[in-house]
Amino acid sequence: KKIAKVISLIGDEDGAEIIGLCEIENEKVLKDLINDPLLKKYGYKYVHYDSPDERGIDVALLYKEPIFKVTSSKNYEAKISSNDKTRDVLLVSGKLEGEEVHFIVNHWSSRGEGEKESEPKRMVSALVARKIVDELEAKNPNAKVLLMGDFNDEPFNKSITKGLQAIDNPSIKGKQLFNTLASLEKQGKGTYNYKGDWNMLDQIIITKGFFVANNKAKGWRYLDGAIYDA
Repeated sequence: KKIAKVISLIGDEDGAEIIGLCEIENEKVLKDLINDPLLKKYGYKYVHYDSPDERGIDVALLYKEPIFKVTSSKNYEAKISSNDKTRDVLLVSGKLEGEEVHFIVNHWSSRGEGEKESEPKRMVSALVARKIVDELEAKNPNAKVLLMGDFNDEPFNKSITKGLQAIDNPSIKGKQLFNTLASLEKQGKGTYNYKGDWNMLDQIIITKGFFVANNKAKGWRYLDGAIYDA
């Protein structure tokens, strides 16, 4: 009910069009969420796969079918080792009001073992996500790809800057990506509070394709990054 309340407050009166979710225990909780009285009127659909995570939690994408038409989806395994399995990286592609857009939902390994010990695990997921972006941009250099989720690393950790090649400057070149929340992290803002300390573990990262349409009258394009704070 609390999650439904927050989602119902995001965006305009019609609600958010696309929502990435982490910590999904099973498909039933997704059904319960979209059928909550606060959200049912929006008619959300979802894409969800069971992942090999040892705790049994997954990622998912909520979307409004009239706005976003899913054309394909795939879950990519982030294999750390034969005995250590984490969440898949989810790719959902479709037409957002007629324009092709790709969403990659992430939930990388936690820092529970300590940053030094766990960082290589997050790098595995980073390289999987990076490969997906490379494949999409190989087909279309101006592909609009948006990566989101709980990365369990901050904007200036190696998995983000080296693995994904995401920077805090929108003037991206080559294979670079733009981390839309990195500048807010510099301002001391965050999405997650641990023992009184704000961290920017949840991020939205985009390809240069979202800037190409800036000089056109139509097309989805990046305007500004923000954190919803009730």
